[in-house]
Amino acid sequence: MMSFGVIGVGVKGGNLLLLEALVVPDADRARRLQDLKTFCNFAELVPVYTCNRSEFYYVTADRPAGLEFRNRLLDFFLHDKHIHFEPSDISSQVGFRALRHLYRVTASLDSMVVGEAQILGQVKTALAQAQEMGLAGPRIANIFSDAFRVAKKVRRETPLGESSVSMVNLLLESIDQHLQGRTHPAIALVGVGPMCVKLAGHLCERGFTDLLFVNRTESKAVELAAQFGGRAKSLAAFLAEAGVVDVIFTSTGSTEPIFTPRSMASIVPATGGLLMIDLAVPRDVDAAVADMKQVTVRDIGHFRTQA
Repeated sequence: MMSFGVIGVGVKGGNLLLLEALVVPDADRARRLQDLKTFCNFAELVPVYTCNRSEFYYVTADRPAGLEFRNRLLDFFLHDKHIHFEPSDISSQVGFRALRHLYRVTASLDSMVVGEAQILGQVKTALAQAQEMGLAGPRIANIFSDAFRVAKKVRRETPLGESSVSMVNLLLESIDQHLQGRTHPAIALVGVGPMCVKLAGHLCERGFTDLLFVNRTESKAVELAAQFGGRAKSLAAFLAEAGVVDVIFTSTGSTEPIFTPRSMASIVPATGGLLMIDLAVPRDVDAAVADMKQVTVRDIGHFRTQA
């Protein structure tokens, strides 16, 4: 008997430490997820990671989906960690409720910014990656295909697709407020993910030309710099000699904070202060950075409240 379920943590729940604990690092993702599938006895598995959710959609073959699988998943991720959480911080849904949740997520009805179009592409990518890693089979693929059709129907037949509100809009609003009155601000974008690319495009459209693209692998930053007419640096070089910076946007797959009071020794806040926007899960900016003079940190918790 096939049974379908979903286990997940979202930023709406407010427990960012638990959200971060369920993220599998990019460097070892394929092996770790295979281990998770075996440990939990999932027949098929599709993890969905975005900046505001860590979710695991699964199919079981030998017994009904339910709390047993939630408990196994928590044992897998938290057996060596001391993270306080309440049962309400993690969601476990099965059957029709799990289907309804997937449809709402894919149609962007469960997003921080309702109507955010980017989520459909993220879920499609999650399915494709799960298939490439041998985690997902035809049964769960059919379920996701139905969800994609529902998402397109929602955007086609309701006013949802007409909204211009998005996560990028919220980021741009925060940046605009911070940069009021400044000419030629220095903006650094750390990471090469989709949100970084999207934000860079909008910043260019607004006339911000001094964009610095930063990545551990400098060649990837060079590609973005060529695309948007900016400059490129490796992460090591940026941290060694950053100079004066007005805004840092960061969203990487690092498992440890990149920006700490110590690592930011060469970063000089511009006159009027430095704005740091951190959309990474786990977070790229250590909590202690928010206590530094002339530094303002905005993370996904802030944008959840704003949305």
